Amino acid sequence: MHTDQAIASRSDYTPTLAMLDEVFAPEETYVGLYEELFDESAVQAICDVVGIPFHQPDFEVRHNANTVLDTEVPEDVQRRVAQSHADVYEAVSRRLDRDVAEVWPSARLL
Repeated sequence: MHTDQAIASRSDYTPTLAMLDEVFAPEETYVGLYEELFDESAVQAICDVVGIPFHQPDFEVRHNANTVLDTEVPEDVQRRVAQSHADVYEAVSRRLDRDVAEVWPSARLL
């Protein structure tokens, strides 16, 4: 969808997942969705993989928080985004063994 390949490649997680699999054993990686990162269980899982003690996170403090109210994205734009990211949705769904449409709603438009 984006005409600049360098920018478009930043949201293509498929090669990154493949590289992780080439370099690390499954127990040496944590793969999760940003939208679910701010949860104690995600922080605990990351601490476990990295091998550091868990510390209670403070999710009340927000750095670089979005101060703009949510904007409604037209469905035709959402559909184009979904179509351009279909391979990514499929790869991430397979990796996480779940439907990413729960978190990435545009995936439902495929």
